[in-house]
Amino acid sequence: MHSILGILHFDGEALDSAAWHSLVGASAPHKWAAPEPARIPEFREWKNRSVALGYRPSPSARSKHEDVLPWVHDPTGHVITAEARLDNRRELMSRLNIRKKGGEEPHDGELILRAYLEWGRGCLDRLQGDFAFALWDPRRRALLCARDRLGAGALTYVRQHNRFALASSSEWLIRLPGLTGRPELTSLAESIDWRFPALGTRTTCRQEVQSMVPGELLEIDSEGRLSTSIWWALELTEPESYATEREAAEHFREVFSVAVQRRLEPGVDAGLLLSGGLDSMAIGATSRSLRPAPEPLHSFSGVYDSPDECIESRSIMSLVASLQTVPHLIHVPSLAGEPGRDDLIEIAWGQPHPVDNSLLLPALCCLAARSAGMDVMLYGAAGDIVTSAPHMYVADHFRNGDWRLAVSESFGASRNHVYFRSRSASWLLARFMMSAFLPEWCKRPIRKAPFYPARDPAPPPLMSRSLYDAYQEIKSESGPSGSNGERLPPEGSNWNHQASGLSGFGRIGRRFGTQMRDPWADVDVVKFFVGLPLKYKIRDGWTKYLVRRAFRDRVDKDVIWRRDKNHLGWRFTRELMIATAPFVRDTINGGLSDVADYVNVDEVNKLMQHYDPHDDNGPCQVVFDLVTLILWLKG
Repeated sequence: MHSILGILHFDGEALDSAAWHSLVGASAPHKWAAPEPARIPEFREWKNRSVALGYRPSPSARSKHEDVLPWVHDPTGHVITAEARLDNRRELMSRLNIRKKGGEEPHDGELILRAYLEWGRGCLDRLQGDFAFALWDPRRRALLCARDRLGAGALTYVRQHNRFALASSSEWLIRLPGLTGRPELTSLAESIDWRFPALGTRTTCRQEVQSMVPGELLEIDSEGRLSTSIWWALELTEPESYATEREAAEHFREVFSVAVQRRLEPGVDAGLLLSGGLDSMAIGATSRSLRPAPEPLHSFSGVYDSPDECIESRSIMSLVASLQTVPHLIHVPSLAGEPGRDDLIEIAWGQPHPVDNSLLLPALCCLAARSAGMDVMLYGAAGDIVTSAPHMYVADHFRNGDWRLAVSESFGASRNHVYFRSRSASWLLARFMMSAFLPEWCKRPIRKAPFYPARDPAPPPLMSRSLYDAYQEIKSESGPSGSNGERLPPEGSNWNHQASGLSGFGRIGRRFGTQMRDPWADVDVVKFFVGLPLKYKIRDGWTKYLVRRAFRDRVDKDVIWRRDKNHLGWRFTRELMIATAPFVRDTINGGLSDVADYVNVDEVNKLMQHYDPHDDNGPCQVVFDLVTLILWLKG
């Protein structure tokens, strides 16, 4: 992934070279991104008295266009740095009357800047694709920063008393003089217990650093006046009408095919992060139809040493055969071959991060892809959010008067729904009917009953009381979604959390010099599912029903009609914890004092007395998260 940086000093104050160099140094590529020093791209920068913009291309970038960022429009003095992949280049070139020069097309950053010069802020509505950019407007003496509709391009920022700084990663900004790097408390709570999700639309893991939200424009002038506005938010529409299920499936395949095609540039080697699930299956099946055999399609997966003993591994091997991919397999628990156990250890403990360490298997696959010469990795992290339906979806059928379908779906959910199939149909019927018909004043006492699941979890044993109280205070001051009343893109805080996940994959990509692209995080795909009738989202209890229907003739039925959501990531975590057991204990014993404000030290000590990384039912993940937290805070 490419990286962008910027600093603006207020009131004409001269650029602080030390601060700028600290930011540039923090963004230096990891050794895995460019194992050959000759392949490390040159960092490029533009500076005037008070402003600096920088650009670090990915070592995988093959385009000559990237060499000209930051790009200066000489007639006006406007400057831009951008991480961008525009889908409508031809349309923009036509409307802006831009011609190729010497057979070369303008790069995406130049197109964005020329669009701004033509249409001002309205240019954002005309840009299609993934982007994050910073643009210096000398006429207004203001810096404009923007993020794409769904947040595929990451952009974080910090405002100090005398300057504003931006970067693709919050971890770089904390290297600026005057920042402490202290953790953001709700993100910290989430790293200790997942039932306490990070709050706020701009939250990063660092309290002093904020993230731009998807679809946002930020402007700050040379006097330090800052304003933000949401330039795009998904509008809910009436469901589309399809004559048949086949018509809906064909429409989905068309939309998704375009999304995948946009991310497969000619002449660029792209790999596929292949799990045994539906999201990566859909990407793989579509990629194969766009690149028919014998053209190679490289897939990267983690599999169990004995695939027959693991449904995820069986599904992966089935997809490898059906899609005729060139498989690159990382075996667990043996971790034989490359990448191997030593790589796993360095990925986890060499540069720990609360979000990134939850992506150990994708990180190993990115390392394998880098070694195989892949420039781009397709993945499907956004699929769950994009295809989701309301949790109490059957209640909607009741409200719409379709009782027969509601009853049928209750029975189907008890058989096939990934979360409901442990419940009886009668229990589900009662629960859905209560949700549909009971007035709110009747629901309140039921929610307080002992048998009803608590909405607010009790203080977790491992979380300190002070952190728990701080979390609850922040939550009470926030809006219903923890957003402080801000308007959000699709699915509110759910999509904001997903955008954080996309940023995590982006950081993994930068670490290994691989451009991460998710076709599910495509505006047209999102719009399709927003307008998809509920009966096609879930049918007979099957989630992602239309995805299953659209590809059922292309892959094995056992892959299409899987009910579980088992993944192999936890096996890699366990092998890591076994391999580094002495280091884990030493880190916790020596580092508990560093996290005493956030964890219950007595409970952690009790936990460690009985901890055994070989125990499948033990607290291996909890201990892993604690070690990650300690190492990350030590920085």
